[in-house]
This record gives sequence, structure tokens and C-alpha cells, in this order.
Amino acid sequence: ITAMTRLPGIRVTDFHGSRLARARLAARIVESLVARPALSPRGLAIFHADPHAGNLLATQEGRLGVVDWSLIGRLTKADRVQVAQLVVGAMTLDARRIGKAIERLSRGQSRWVEVRSVVDDSLAEIRRGRTPGFGWVAGVLDALAVSQAARFPSHLLLFRKSLLTLEGVVADVSEDIPADVVLGLAVARQSLGDLPRRFVASPFSREFGSQLSNADLLGLALTVPLTGLRFWRQTVFDRLVGT
Repeated sequence: ITAMTRLPGIRVTDFHGSRLARARLAARIVESLVARPALSPRGLAIFHADPHAGNLLATQEGRLGVVDWSLIGRLTKADRVQVAQLVVGAMTLDARRIGKAIERLSRGQSRWVEVRSVVDDSLAEIRRGRTPGFGWVAGVLDALAVSQAARFPSHLLLFRKSLLTLEGVVADVSEDIPADVVLGLAVARQSLGDLPRRFVASPFSREFGSQLSNADLLGLALTVPLTGLRFWRQTVFDRLVGT
């Protein structure tokens, strides 16, 4: 039996509300279709794999309606943990941590020499001022796939395709909301919500929506001085070689 419900609304790209209303709608799209699956504490997180504008509706109640779930993908907990490790590695300018995360995401199907070249270029972008957020992660995965330095499972490629589609939709709805800002705020809210359980959790448990253990957070705090040293050393090196 196929059961369907009519959901009244218009395409999100046809929504012509105020500038603030469009910004809120764009933020809601990012939160619902990217942040929610990425920050899920569950073992499997479902994501919409065909989020073009025709499948996203601005309802009469001012809510976001998502239709046509015939094409979905699933992200494992392990995948989301490694994406979080990529971000932590970017924040601490730790190429080794990033390389290990890439190796695990690719299920060991990566070539370290080529991976290291992509990682070094990506870290140089951060030192030049790029935010080490999900946009940066997507760029790293794209560069690895294009150079064939790493081969990723089909569900990760499907998620990347979904993100690429959403980038265009969000930009058409509102250019006032950077996706990384919305995702950063979602991570902050999720981290606050995780706090009560952290007091009774194992130091190495990653059962949280942020995908980071207490040990990860402690290590992140302790590496702040080392991160400053890495930034200074690599910045000097970049200037010497003229990059």
C-alpha cells in the first residue's frame, strides 16, 4: 500500500517573503537536511538524497516541507565520527589526524602521498583565513575524489551530491546565511544539549550528537598552544616558498 498526504506550499525558491524571512527559511533548510543527520546520535542517520527545490516547500504555516523521500541515503555513526575528526584536525591544523580520518572514511582505499598533498593544500587555505567547517570538509572530499587519492563508499558520495544540490537551493533562497555559520550554531546547540550526559559518560564514548568524546574535547583544549605553533611554522614556510 502506498499512502500519500497532500502538503500545501510553494517551492522554497518561489518564496518572496522579507529578507529576514528568506534568511530564516534558508537556515531551516540547512538545519533540517544537513545538521540533523550529521548530528544524529543514532547508529544510522537517514538523509534526503534528492533535495532539489521542487522537493522543498515553504508551507502556509511558515514551515519547511520536504517531499518525495523515494531516494534516501544513510550515514553510519562511524562516518559521522570521522567527519567530526576531520573538522577537529582542521581546527588544530593536524594533518596526521585528518589523514587517519580520510583513511577510515575510504575504508583503507587511499594513497597517503596523494592524500597528504591534498591535505596540505587544504590546510594552507585555512591558514589564509578559510573557516574549517563543513564547506571545507566537502572541498577536501571533492579534491580527493577528483585526484583519485581516495575512494569513498557510495553513500558518502551520495551525501556529497545532496550537499551540492542544497548549496544551490540555499543560495537561491537567501545569500545572507552562510551554511557554515548555521551548522556551527547547530553544533554549539547540540554540544550544550550533550552536557548533562557527558558527566556520566565514559571518557572515550562518542554516543553524543556532536560525535566527539570527552577525551576528544580535552585533547582539543590541550592542543591550542601546539596549534598556534603549527600555524606560525607553516605560515612562515608558506611565505618562504611563495604560496
